[in-house]
Amino acid sequence: NDKHSSALDYLVVLKHQTLTPDEPRDAETMKYGDSVIYELHNIRPNSHYEVRISYPATTPTSFDMEFLEPKSESTGTRDILNTEKIMFTTDSSGYIVGREQPKESKYYQVKATAKEAGVATDPSNPPHSSVVFNIVLETLLYGAPYELTKMVPVILGLVVLVFSIILPQVFPRVSGFKKLRD
Repeated sequence: NDKHSSALDYLVVLKHQTLTPDEPRDAETMKYGDSVIYELHNIRPNSHYEVRISYPATTPTSFDMEFLEPKSESTGTRDILNTEKIMFTTDSSGYIVGREQPKESKYYQVKATAKEAGVATDPSNPPHSSVVFNIVLETLLYGAPYELTKMVPVILGLVVLVFSIILPQVFPRVSGFKKLRD
């Protein structure tokens, strides 16, 4: 029986999925204790990335993520508010900085493992045997997701609005704001 369960565990670990930059994989499921290997495809040279898993706070889960072979020094991993992430940078050849280039596979691989953690919020429901999560390989610009750059014009517009219209109305006697209005 031990041989049988060990073989099944090994087969589960060998399940491979593909992550491509900026193409989220939503509503993935994984049983607690299982692992999935995600191959990182189409990573570009001289770029910053993060592999990020997010999951519902109502599901008491923790995820472990780690790069598979080749082993090298640790790459930054962070666990915040139901989000697990690994951030990394590629060099001019497209290899991850601080890691050797892949040997057996031509792709870098990240292994994600789900673990049950804590107590479910609704005691009337039986414990879940699996968790639903989202995973993405996201391209970063100066350490922030590209999606955030779409907000820069909106923020700048709001700042201009506040300084040119709203503040002079609120503080009409301040000489600096009078000059802006005139």
